[in-house]
Amino acid sequence: MKQLLLIPGPTPVTHDVLQALSQDTIAHTDERFVKIMSETLVKVKALFGADKGHPFVIAGSGTLGMEMSLTNILNDKENLLVISHGYFGDRFIDIGHALNVNVDVLRAPTGETVPIETIERTVKDKHFDALTITHVDTSTGTLSDVEAIAKAVHSISPSTLIVVDGVCATGGVKELFDDWGIDVSLHMFSEGCCSTTWVNNVCLFRTSHCQEKVNEDNSYLLRRYSALDARDGGPSQVLCNTSSQYGLCTE
Repeated sequence: MKQLLLIPGPTPVTHDVLQALSQDTIAHTDERFVKIMSETLVKVKALFGADKGHPFVIAGSGTLGMEMSLTNILNDKENLLVISHGYFGDRFIDIGHALNVNVDVLRAPTGETVPIETIERTVKDKHFDALTITHVDTSTGTLSDVEAIAKAVHSISPSTLIVVDGVCATGGVKELFDDWGIDVSLHMFSEGCCSTTWVNNVCLFRTSHCQEKVNEDNSYLLRRYSALDARDGGPSQVLCNTSSQYGLCTE
């Protein structure tokens, strides 16, 4: 009897996905892999309306994407505002503390969202280098109005980077990276998109906003991307030897 998995994610996958997973292993420097990765990144940018974003495909959990997002944009003792609508919103608090940044939190009762007016007052009273939003919190199913929050925050503090956790929302609700003014977002395809788990974590960085904010002490991927961005030779020049362990980046 076939097992039916009925949780938010991972989810059951189609026969096509299972067949793709059964193929022989190829090296991450192989031309066939480079072609697959290049096509994937083009489609990822189209899926999220992210012409201005640079995608990184990494193998790992959503929490890895959360940590990768903050590690690459926040420096020691900078200010982070966490807007939490549930358990996974709260996880950004622990990650922020681990990175030794100052963390302020706005929480909402279960099933509710933090009012835009509260966010606006908070951003007016204090400068934040980054702000996190969980688009849909898996623990509560609460949907945040990311577009409204991002526009409200940027109208008051244009330099505040908007970080969106899209893990539970990806493939289920609209997410528009460019139009909504998102600076960093992270996604998993094992929930709404019904793909396999652990090897489908995508982080998008708006390089024009984030490049000057790259963490000089903790960041590796974004600084490596900046150095390789100007090189000729295509994606094979950008795929790094550590890609199978941590991340992949290409233009």
